[in-house]
Amino acid sequence: MCGKQPSKGRLHDIIRCIEMLKSVEVQFRMKRGIINQWVIVINRYTAEIIDQVIVKGMHEIGKMKEKGQFYEDMMFLLETIYMSHQGGSNFMRTTVINHAFNLMAEQVFTSKELSEVRCLNQRLEMISNWETIIKKSTRCRFVYWIRSLFPFIFDMIMSDVKRPN
Repeated sequence: MCGKQPSKGRLHDIIRCIEMLKSVEVQFRMKRGIINQWVIVINRYTAEIIDQVIVKGMHEIGKMKEKGQFYEDMMFLLETIYMSHQGGSNFMRTTVINHAFNLMAEQVFTSKELSEVRCLNQRLEMISNWETIIKKSTRCRFVYWIRSLFPFIFDMIMSDVKRPN
């Protein structure tokens, strides 16, 4: 379908899909307060799971018999990760956390625990940026590139007297 204009029979369906996308955006905007309350709850729950894994790693490090440079480095990384999670989720904190986990040795966490924490961090990032994701998903910029839609859109706008636009 790339490079081809849609058939005139499909134009009405395309317009309806655009209207549905925009109505989804409006519903999300109207329910922003309730969604943000749930986002806070989900973020707290997810951060608590991550904190439990980090505390477990701190206990593993605490069991080490030799408390040399490796011990100090790992404890510093774990404390950095733990403190970064306490302030919420944003780009800078996520970057610090990811770099700290990349430096973390496998003697502290198993590969399963590391992948679980990375997955939970991605979840935190997605949930925290839900408004941006919705805006990007419902912006309908593709309409401007389908010139064959213009006459149909203008005709629909002019013929519908009940619509304020």
